[in-house]
Parts: sequence; C-alpha cells; structure tokens
Amino acid sequence: MAKKNTDSHVSFLNESELEEEKENLEIQKKLFEEQRANFWKERNAFTEAAIRLHKEVIYVVLIRTVFIKYATDIDMFFNGLNNFILVLIHTINSRVSIL
Repeated sequence: MAKKNTDSHVSFLNESELEEEKENLEIQKKLFEEQRANFWKERNAFTEAAIRLHKEVIYVVLIRTVFIKYATDIDMFFNGLNNFILVLIHTINSRVSIL
C-alpha cells in the first residue's frame, strides 16, 4: 500500500513536470513565432530600402551620363543648356518605366 501511494505521488510529479514543460514549450513557440514575424518584417524593409537605393543610383548614373555627354564640349554645354535639361528629362522619363 505504501508503494501505491509512492507511485501515485511520482505519477503526480511527472504529470506536473510534463504540464510545466508543455507550458514552457508553448511560451517558447510563441516567442519563436514573434521573432520569425519580426525577421520577415525587417527583411522586407531591408529589401525595399535596397530597391530604393538601386533606383537612386540609376538616376544618378543617368544624370551623370547626360551631363558628361554635354559637358565634354563647353560651347555645346553652355549653348545647349536647355537641350541638356530636355534630354535629361526625356532620359529619366524613358527609364522610369523600367524601374
């Protein structure tokens, strides 16, 4: 009879430990899911920032290219400043559709 009480006491302890472990696992799972969601949120934000930076670099390269094209001949540059601006606008507008 003493053995039966001991067995039930051990069984109760095991059930208690199992319940506690189950609660700990659920807490850890919830924390993991929060971290996972934060990871994807940060990853998407980083990807969007990288895309914006890439577009800005493309614009700078386009402006530089057009400027160099017209700045190589100083007379052409000063005489054709309006043309430079029009070409620049046209170049940017034609590239916006691919960005």
